Amino acid sequence: RRPASLLQGKAVVSDSVAWSVPEMDLKPVNLYEEWIWERNVALDREREKVPFVMLRNQALARSKLNPARKQQLVDAMKHAARIAHVRRQYPRRDDDDDGDAQGVFRAAAQVEYAVSEYDASCAAVVTDTAMCGGAWSDVETVLSQVAPQELPVFASDPVVNAYEVYAARAAGADGVVISAAVTDGVDLKYQLKAVASLGMLAVLEIHTPAQLDAVQALDHKIDAVLLVARDLDSLRPMPYSSEDATALRSHPAVQHLRARDARIITEIVSFDELDLIAQDNSNNASNSIDAVLLPPPPPPRSASTE
Repeated sequence: RRPASLLQGKAVVSDSVAWSVPEMDLKPVNLYEEWIWERNVALDREREKVPFVMLRNQALARSKLNPARKQQLVDAMKHAARIAHVRRQYPRRDDDDDGDAQGVFRAAAQVEYAVSEYDASCAAVVTDTAMCGGAWSDVETVLSQVAPQELPVFASDPVVNAYEVYAARAAGADGVVISAAVTDGVDLKYQLKAVASLGMLAVLEIHTPAQLDAVQALDHKIDAVLLVARDLDSLRPMPYSSEDATALRSHPAVQHLRARDARIITEIVSFDELDLIAQDNSNNASNSIDAVLLPPPPPPRSASTE
């Protein structure tokens, strides 16, 4: 991870004139880094449209009318609970002409499949615009779909700035994901405090044992951790039984976090992996998975079935 000053260019001052000199020769080392860079650019545009003070007021007003359902989210994440994972598309470098329309159209189908087939207890929504074609309005779309079941909803793409924490609450999300691969130190503590001030659930996404060690050392209440060994060139999770994923789940810090009442979540690439999780949970209750982010449902057989 590179410092934000490198990602966004650094200010150069000459007399009374200041401008930004971007690092034009700097190239992302993988798709994950490119994704985060694009997220920062999109975030700058959002802040131009909606200043932070205005957004903060919107978030507080939302919380006053409909408080975040943090405890309901926590209660929904136990005994290998299933989480409906709604996304328009995976992050990608290539343009997807129909990804936006397809994603909005199939949000209802994704939620319905996870609830009816796998008894999903909550929903996670990818709202990223830069590479996933999402929007904060997708939270509202999913909230309307899960209203009959009264399922809580959280935004699952990692926030890159506290601004997005308030954006998620203003959109109606009950929780957010913060990536330990992107945010650490003072910035991480600030984002956690912002989440807590809005009564939301904070899920810390962790990719490596080193990030687990850093999170374990935090003097802050950890609500939940998402343990996912990612392929940083596709952003898809590695198989549940892969060496990297297994090493992450068996790290001693996981036991420490569980002792602090943190929920342990993972993300899978195939529905078949649910059987492996059930088997592991029955064999090793002390190292069990509390909740699972489900993969996308199978594509519809034909346009008429959508």
